[in-house]
Parts: sequence; C-alpha cells; structure tokens
Amino acid sequence: MIMALSVDYKEGVLKDIRENPEMAKEYYREAVKASINGETDVANVMFRDLVNAGIGFQRLAKETGISAPNLHRALSSRGNPTLKTFGKIAASISAFLGFPNPMAVFS
Repeated sequence: MIMALSVDYKEGVLKDIRENPEMAKEYYREAVKASINGETDVANVMFRDLVNAGIGFQRLAKETGISAPNLHRALSSRGNPTLKTFGKIAASISAFLGFPNPMAVFS
C-alpha cells in the first residue's frame, strides 16, 4: 500500500524557501546555473518558485518595470525570457535574498 504524502511536494519546497534563507539562496544559485547551462525550462520553474515563495509577482513587476502577466509568461515552463528580462528578474530576486549583486551568487 502506498501512502499519500501529507504535504504536496511543491508546497513543501515553497515552505522551505520561505523559512530557510540559506536554502533560498542555494535554490537561487541552482536556478542561475540551470539557466546558464541552457536548461531554461528548469530555471524558469525554479525562478517562479522563488518569486512565489518570496518577492511575489506584484513587487517583482514594480521593481523590474515588467508587467506581472509578462513575468508570468516569461517564467512559465514554455517561457523564453530575453537576456534583458532575465537580468532584471535575477537582479530583483538576488537583492530580495540579500546578495549584494546578482553575480555574488558565485562568490
């Protein structure tokens, strides 16, 4: 007999990101690496998780100057954000997580 998980996996990840700043930073690092490695679909899901668990789409829209619907599209599993859009998203998320700049992820 297979037992159902008591907490949805995605909700568990979001909870961990919300409650553990070090995990959130590591998740961000992995999202950036996935993006650099051309794993756009994986990176988009991870960035969307970070937005949903922390900064939120409304605040991200305000900080980036990109509308929330466009951010949702860019970070969808089929999204393909431009480098400019990706840079704005990464900069806002990294600042929210406490990195001094987006490249500090590699320090």
